[in-house]
Amino acid sequence: MAYVYQHIRLDKNEVFYVGIANDKNYERAHLTYGRSRLWSNIVNKTEFLVEIIYDNISFEECKVKEVQLIKQYGRIDIGTGCLANLTFGGEGVLGYKPTEDQRKRNGDRKRGKHLSEEHRNKLRQKMLGRQYSAESIDKMRIAAIGNKKGLGHKKSDEVKKRIGLASASRRHTAESRKKISEANMVREGWSKGVIVAYQSNEQIGEFKNTSEAAKELGVWPQNICKVLAGKRNMSNGYFFKRKSA
Repeated sequence: MAYVYQHIRLDKNEVFYVGIANDKNYERAHLTYGRSRLWSNIVNKTEFLVEIIYDNISFEECKVKEVQLIKQYGRIDIGTGCLANLTFGGEGVLGYKPTEDQRKRNGDRKRGKHLSEEHRNKLRQKMLGRQYSAESIDKMRIAAIGNKKGLGHKKSDEVKKRIGLASASRRHTAESRKKISEANMVREGWSKGVIVAYQSNEQIGEFKNTSEAAKELGVWPQNICKVLAGKRNMSNGYFFKRKSA
C-alpha cells in the first residue's frame, strides 16, 4: 500500500509540492535531499509542513490522485500554478529494483564524495526547521511501534571481511576525533536524570533515564539524546526534556 503527501510553505500557507511513496514510516515525504532545484529554492526561503492526505491505498490509486492534485494546483515551471513539481505526476514505479550494473555505476559515482561543512549545516538547519501536522506525527508514531527492521539479519563472511578491512584502514582526523568526543560527552551527559516525554504538547510520562524512555516508547535512545541536546525537534512524534530539579 502507498500514500500521497503534500508540502505546505508556511510563509504563504500554500501547497508547493505533491508526491507519492510507499515506505512504512513516511520517510520519503520528509526527505529534503534528492529534490529539484525549484523545490530547494522554496525551502531555502521558508519552513514547510508535511501533510499525508491519502494513506493506505494502492499505488495505482496514488498515481491517479497525484495527477489530479497537480492539475488542480498547477505548476510553477510552466506558469499554471504554485507547485514545484516538474511533471504532471503518475510516473512513480513501485518495487523497482536497479540492475547490478546500475548499482555499480551509482556506487562508483558516489564513492569518495564528501559533503562540505557548509552543505552539512544547511541540511541540518532544514531538518531542524521541519514541522509536522498532528496527523502525520500520530501516523509516524504508530508506524514505529514494534519496528524490527534488520532484527536477526546476519552478514555474510565476505561482507564482514570487507567491513573489517574498511574499518582497519580508516583514520579519523583530529577534527573528527574532537567531534566524536564532544558527541559522546553530550550523549553521556543527557542520558542521566529524569526525562519528561510529551506528545502533541501534552505530557505523557516521566522516565528515570533515556534507556527506560526508549524501551517504553519504542524510540532510539540516541535520538532522545539529540532531542534533549536541541539537535532534533522530536523523535517518533515525541518531544523530550529534562525534568527541572
